[in-house]
Amino acid sequence: MRELKTLAKDEKIIIILPVHVRKSDDPGMNDLKDSSAISQESDMVLMLNRERNYDEESEQYYSDHTKLYSVKNRSTGVNFQGWFTLQDGKFVQDHGYMPLPKPKAKTWNKF
Repeated sequence: MRELKTLAKDEKIIIILPVHVRKSDDPGMNDLKDSSAISQESDMVLMLNRERNYDEESEQYYSDHTKLYSVKNRSTGVNFQGWFTLQDGKFVQDHGYMPLPKPKAKTWNKF
């Protein structure tokens, strides 16, 4: 990570580094592989999270909604999030979208 940061500064370029994220409903900085190195060296960390489809009758595992959000922003310190919807094969920002609450886990009563 340190070498990439040095390269970016020396060449005055932006480096986008995709990394593996642990499976989580709402991933954050701690869900990144080697998160301590990423946290220490990066100026900004953006996450994409495709919303899961909880409709049991749907054949799609994911819905058409994707959240783009920052978990680290060293330049301003302000984190943001936005929702995007898949329309005609393109992601379009969806200002009015509110995600549905996750369904409660099914429990069974053994009595």
